[in-house]
Amino acid sequence: MPASGGVRHVVLGEVGGERRPIREAAAFAKMSVVFVHATRVRTSDRSIGDAATLAEEMIDWLEQIEGFEGMLMLTGEDSVVGLTFWRSREIAERHKAARIEFIERMTSVVNVEIEEMVGYELTYARLGSGLRAAVS
Repeated sequence: MPASGGVRHVVLGEVGGERRPIREAAAFAKMSVVFVHATRVRTSDRSIGDAATLAEEMIDWLEQIEGFEGMLMLTGEDSVVGLTFWRSREIAERHKAARIEFIERMTSVVNVEIEEMVGYELTYARLGSGLRAAVS
């Protein structure tokens, strides 16, 4: 029985530009778990352009923080969700106070209301080449 309590992990990763399965639970255990912090704000009449401008301001600051791996911003009709990706939960937690202060400052500048801030562990991701190209 696998050491993970009966759960067998099959993780697909890119190796030399090719997708290959990593079938060993031990190989999975050696991979670092990515932590994702989600912040959802109510935007009322804010435009997508405003969200993109805010994201560009945030990324300049976030890239200076150890363990920051990337960011996605999703815009809906009356809300925006920002997802930041961190090398680990521990690193994200270490910088939590500064991140929250920065988020609160940025959201007050553009006059939006924070609805939710929550953390997740990334358990699966597969981005097709079209999506990877769109977000690069």
